[in-house]
Amino acid sequence: MFGFKGGKGVATMIGILAAINPIVLGILVVYGIILFIVTRIVSIASITAAILLPVLMFFLNSHTLEYVKGNSIHSFSVYLGFSIIFALIILFNHRENIKRLRNGEENRFTKKKVNKVDKSVNNEDKKEEEDN
Repeated sequence: MFGFKGGKGVATMIGILAAINPIVLGILVVYGIILFIVTRIVSIASITAAILLPVLMFFLNSHTLEYVKGNSIHSFSVYLGFSIIFALIILFNHRENIKRLRNGEENRFTKKKVNKVDKSVNNEDKKEEEDN
């Protein structure tokens, strides 16, 4: 329907972050939306969010886990390790997008002009006129 070719792990990352640290998720979502609005390229938002994930988990999780949740430093290192591994997976899955970005060939979301009338609608109108 929309011509998407399959996921690259970003939706999974969003779901896991919703459970692990909604604060980091909120920051990444707002950042991603702003970056998408500015560039009109989804992969730039996804790639930079993956890069920012471990950074935000390091700085925000160390405080939120200690003070808000009361978890130990062990939990912090597990979450940080997860975020690094997940970021690497997302970057690996986006390697073709990175190549296209370097070459200036990455697709942008743009509004399509609606100048052409759908032929099937015209054909149906003609059939109705012939029947009358």
